[in-house]
Amino acid sequence: MLMPKQKEHFDVFGFLCLRQAFSPDEMAEITQAADQVWHEDRGGQPDDGQHQGLAPFAELNPRLLDLAEDDRIFQVAADLLGPDFLWSGSEGNKEGHTEKGEHNWHADRPGAAETEYRRLKVMLYLTPTTKEQGALRVIPGSHRMPFHEWLWPLQDHHFKDGTIGDSFGARGEDIPACAVETMPGDVVFFTTASFTRPMVSSPSGATLPSSSSPGPIPRPSCGPCSTTQPEPSTSIRNS
Repeated sequence: MLMPKQKEHFDVFGFLCLRQAFSPDEMAEITQAADQVWHEDRGGQPDDGQHQGLAPFAELNPRLLDLAEDDRIFQVAADLLGPDFLWSGSEGNKEGHTEKGEHNWHADRPGAAETEYRRLKVMLYLTPTTKEQGALRVIPGSHRMPFHEWLWPLQDHHFKDGTIGDSFGARGEDIPACAVETMPGDVVFFTTASFTRPMVSSPSGATLPSSSSPGPIPRPSCGPCSTTQPEPSTSIRNS
């Protein structure tokens, strides 16, 4: 279970990183399982260095699906969302070797109403991420009003091709933010109302399940999940 200070950190800043939640041996198993899913998605062809994105992802391999009910993820989600949260599924992203590495600032779930309805994304990176290579950027506190609304100009640039925007007189990389550097075994939890900027400049990564607010559903079982209310979602990134 989370300590009160960890929950306070998440409530105030909108994200939390648990260091070395999974051992090197466990990460080797998880990475092997993820590589198997990506290999099958390529039809058994060699990795040509191109981007791969799959959803669902963890549902396609029993070892990965186990993560959804592992207490190092499940219990943390319950601590942050309440015991009756819903799981919405998973995705896996394997970044290409030639990726430009530039993404716009955005909130996965933007809007004032989203700041009142907590949704959670859980990220598990399979390779190290640093400020210079692949680390997720988060604007602390951007999941809370009125700060969330003040940052709306960043959302306007999210889907504009070829630009990272020039909001507030600053380019995307100059917006004040926290770089969440990770090593394999770390797990990152953040609200989908937070403004984030994924950095894609490393060769592989995975994102596991993401979560959201209360709903009467037990621990997930094998197979894609479909409900009328949002659930947790996990993301596995090979960055």
